[in-house]
Parts: sequence; structure tokens; C-alpha cells
Amino acid sequence: MPWEGTRPTIRTRQYAPPVRRVSRWDRREALGAIFSGQAGGHLAALGPLIGKVAGVSSAPITFETQNGKRRLSVGTVIEGEISELQGGDGKTAPVISNAPFGALPQPVRQGHSEHVRYDGHWQTDLSGTNAFLAEFAYQS
Repeated sequence: MPWEGTRPTIRTRQYAPPVRRVSRWDRREALGAIFSGQAGGHLAALGPLIGKVAGVSSAPITFETQNGKRRLSVGTVIEGEISELQGGDGKTAPVISNAPFGALPQPVRQGHSEHVRYDGHWQTDLSGTNAFLAEFAYQS
């Protein structure tokens, strides 16, 4: 039984159930399901576009945002920097609120990819192309 040997603690009318430790393999399986769209959510809209998941691997992730720019690195496999374009007002980025793609249901801001490279199970360089920016959070 997974709970064997653990005891709940009771403190002033509050119950704290024992926490089951999740193995590294369980996390890996869960993340694979999330990012392949199998777990539902907004990434499920991408599921029909994915023919085969080429692989899942662990890597440190770094994300920075400053002055309309975003920087991302995932180990040595992905690195990129994108920046917001300036709209007609000269201050804010153009906003697309009815985009024809459904990965992100909220409005997106148009940007430009300064440098975007993927070198993993296949390779591509998308530097100098369009970019779209939006805030989002993964949650269950």
C-alpha cells in the first residue's frame, strides 16, 4: 500500500494528509502527457498536429522577461529570444484577439524572433521570423 508507514498529523482541527512521494518517472510521464496534449488543456488543441512524440528528456529551463523581450533556454536543445513589435500607437504591441490557431485561447501580441534555435531530435532555426507572445500558466 503506498501509504503504509506514514501517519497523518492532526493540529488544532486541521488534518494534514500524508503526501505521497512522486517518482521521477511519474513526473516524466505526466509532463510527457501534458506537452503532447494527451492530458487535455490548451495543448490538446495541438494534439492533432503531432504525428509522433520523438522523445522526452529532462533539462534545466531558464526564462527571462524584460522590456518587451523574452529569453528562453532549455538545456542545450532550445534557445531563443523574441521581442514585441510596436503597434500603431508607437508604445504597445499589435494584439491579435481572434487568432486562427487554438493553442492559446487568449489574445496574443505580435513580435519578432531575434534568435530561435532548436537542436534536439531534429534541427531548425527560426531566427528573424514572426513571433507571438502571451502570458499563460499551466495548472490542473
